[in-house]
Amino acid sequence: MQRAHIPFRVVDNFEEIDNLKILVLPNCACLSSEECALLEKYVQNGGKLIVSFETSLYSQVNRLDDFALSNLLGIHYQGIEEYGTFENYFQVGEQFFPAYTYVMKVQPETAEVMGYISENTKGYYQPIIMSSFPAICKNKFGAGKVYYFCGNFFQTYFDYKFPKYLSLFQKIFDSEVERQIILENTPESVEVTLRKKGDTLLIHLINFTSGLKRPIENLIPVEGIVLKIPGVNPISVTCLLGQTSPKWQRKDGFVEINVPRLHEYEVIAVK
Repeated sequence: MQRAHIPFRVVDNFEEIDNLKILVLPNCACLSSEECALLEKYVQNGGKLIVSFETSLYSQVNRLDDFALSNLLGIHYQGIEEYGTFENYFQVGEQFFPAYTYVMKVQPETAEVMGYISENTKGYYQPIIMSSFPAICKNKFGAGKVYYFCGNFFQTYFDYKFPKYLSLFQKIFDSEVERQIILENTPESVEVTLRKKGDTLLIHLINFTSGLKRPIENLIPVEGIVLKIPGVNPISVTCLLGQTSPKWQRKDGFVEINVPRLHEYEVIAVK
């Protein structure tokens, strides 16, 4: 989500999720019955959920025969297969994506299949034959909706940084939730976080842009960042660290702020 410029916060108590528009569970394998009930209530009341892999397949003591959230996900567990880094794919619409390194074999019940995984080639330069197992499922539940990646989607992205994975996640996210802020002309290495203090919106920008050497020794400044914020009507915009007032305008339903240069860190106050 950092690379997609989506502000987020970490939730460690499902009793505090009612006011969230969308919740992402990247392989939350072990969930209690109480946590599962809270998630079902959240989606039933209109919440949106994006989950992956073994989410809810374990209790506190053992692996279950089926997902504890099978009713919410609209699927049933059939097994798991290691695809590794062999030449395998899954298809969504007309697009093909590199397959997850571990694939969950699931049987849809009420879920809609958005795409299918190929059969495991167990090699390279082999014919690609699509299987009957889903790669992504979408299930409507009450007033809400759940998207399930049938494999270790987030771990595979973490390991290999496939650009298509990021684009797919962004497409699903943007289809369900309006962005709180849009960053244009900004590399993935800039992180954005939003906070509110009274009637002031605080936009934290953190720059991680550097050369290839690790650990990072020198940052590369980013120039010409454009921030677009919907639904606000400010009277002033200030860069608190730089003690400057960046150019801003109202345009097409957004407040558009031009940040000429970001070196390490800046906080922009929109009052």
